[in-house]
Amino acid sequence: MEEISQLGGGGGHSIVFMQRYMDILQEWATAFDAFLSSHQGSLSEAERRAAQVLQLHRLLNFASLRTSLRRPDVDDQLSWDDSTEAFDEIVTLAESISSCGNSNATPRTPSFTLDVGIVGPLYEISRKCRDPVVRRKAIAVLCDFPRREGLWDGMLAGKVAERIVAIEEEGIDVRSCHDVPDWRRISNVTPIFDIEGKKCFLCYERKESISSISPVKMQETLVW
Repeated sequence: MEEISQLGGGGGHSIVFMQRYMDILQEWATAFDAFLSSHQGSLSEAERRAAQVLQLHRLLNFASLRTSLRRPDVDDQLSWDDSTEAFDEIVTLAESISSCGNSNATPRTPSFTLDVGIVGPLYEISRKCRDPVVRRKAIAVLCDFPRREGLWDGMLAGKVAERIVAIEEEGIDVRSCHDVPDWRRISNVTPIFDIEGKKCFLCYERKESISSISPVKMQETLVW
C-alpha cells in the first residue's frame, strides 16, 4: 500500500486532498457502523470475517491519514508512534481472521484468495510500527498463517519485514517504539522479488548515522 502522503501533490493541495479523503472515510465509517448495528447477530461467519477485514482497513486508513495530515510534506517516521494502539488493534483483528478463516485451519496451513485482505496491512504495520511487541505480532501472523492474497504473499512479506526489523534494531535494546531513533528508521522500502531464484532485492532509504542530514538509498539481497 502506498503511503497516502504521496498522493495528491504537495503543499496545500495535498492537505485539501487528504482532508477530503478523511471526510469521505468518516462518512463511510458512520454508514458502516450503522449497518453493523442494524445487523447485529444476523451476520454469517463469512460475513463477520468480511466485516473484520473492513474494520481493519478502516483503522489503518484513519491512522495513515492522521499521520499524513500532521506533516504532509515531511517523511517523519517518528509520527507513526502515535498509532501504536491502532496498530495493535489491527493485528488482533488480523489474528482473529486468520485463525477463524477455516474451521480446520491450523498454523502454517496455506490459503489463497484473490481478495485484498490482511497481508498488506500487516506488512505496513511491521514496517511502520516500531513497538517491538506489536510489529513482531504482525510478522508472526504473516508467517504462522501463510496467505496469498492476489499479488501479496504473506510468507515473503514476513521475511522482508523480519529484515527491516533487524536493520532498525541492530545493536540496540528495543523495549518500546521510543527506543528506535529517527536516523535508524528506514523508509521508501521497495522489495523486488525473484521467485525462481528464491531471493529478494530490498531497496530502501536510511540515514547512515545520527549526524547525517539526508537519507541515502541502499540495496541488499535477501535469500531464502
